Amino acid sequence: MEQNIHFDLEEELKKLPAKPGVYLMHNNKDEIIYVGKAVV
Repeated sequence: MEQNIHFDLEEELKKLPAKPGVYLMHNNKDEIIYVGKAVV
């Protein structure tokens, strides 16, 4: 089965946080799949 996933890089870049901190990325099941830390 082939999935057609549309990914718009410009739209995803707009979602990035503007301030430093700790960020969690979730999958479609709301499970944490990535923890990131940003510093100044």
